[in-house]
Amino acid sequence: MAALLAVFHALPRVCGFVCGVAALHWLLPAWHTTGYACASDGAPLRYRLNGLLVLIATAAGWAALQPHHASDAAVHWWAYWAAAHVVGLGASAAVFAMTWSDRELPLRSLTSDQKQLCERAARGENVQSLLPPAPHRSLAAHFFFGFKFNPRLGQVDLKMLCYTIGACGLLWNLLSGAALRLSMHGSLSLAFWTYGSLVAQSWPEALLPWAYPIYYVAILIPRQHDDDDLLRCKYGDAVFRLYSEAVPYRIVPGVW
Repeated sequence: MAALLAVFHALPRVCGFVCGVAALHWLLPAWHTTGYACASDGAPLRYRLNGLLVLIATAAGWAALQPHHASDAAVHWWAYWAAAHVVGLGASAAVFAMTWSDRELPLRSLTSDQKQLCERAARGENVQSLLPPAPHRSLAAHFFFGFKFNPRLGQVDLKMLCYTIGACGLLWNLLSGAALRLSMHGSLSLAFWTYGSLVAQSWPEALLPWAYPIYYVAILIPRQHDDDDLLRCKYGDAVFRLYSEAVPYRIVPGVW
């Protein structure tokens, strides 16, 4: 019961953190650039890039905390870890459900080749036979890989926002860990800043530094296989074999 209460206590703080970072991403000045993807109306998508400013503002927000709150995320890491998963999975499920229906096409954007097909269809051409088949996926696979290109809410690209939230969360945890070590040992050793020294510590801290790399590996390998399936469906087996001969390694050159 105490563990559950701790998670409920951390939940509004995690929600507040996510909303705060989203607000900073929306409100702070940003550099705008045009990407290769296109909106459902064929117009190229523009992106707001202000990650460095958001990171600086996040660090300033952490520094403004009272000293006894500065290390809270490190002291109660497991409660914040669980709360972050609840928020992340809940938000993902909400967006997934919202964009599953074709009624939400304004959230759908297009790649450049799809834009060309749209332009040809607008001129009256029948492009149905030109649409590449999609590999079969289960509902769970759709949830894992996603099925919308560059989903957006207004002018905010959700992928860019997720990258920003993740980077700010890592920064906050690093600062909280530094504050905790300072309160316990009075100084920060050089070893604190290296993964190797952290991995040498006792359970569960020994596993924590590897959590983010493991997360990316868990996404990267299935995603690479899925991308191969998409390429094979789009260009055909013959062209895909030529591609595989030109690019023989999947992820690590010379190894695999």
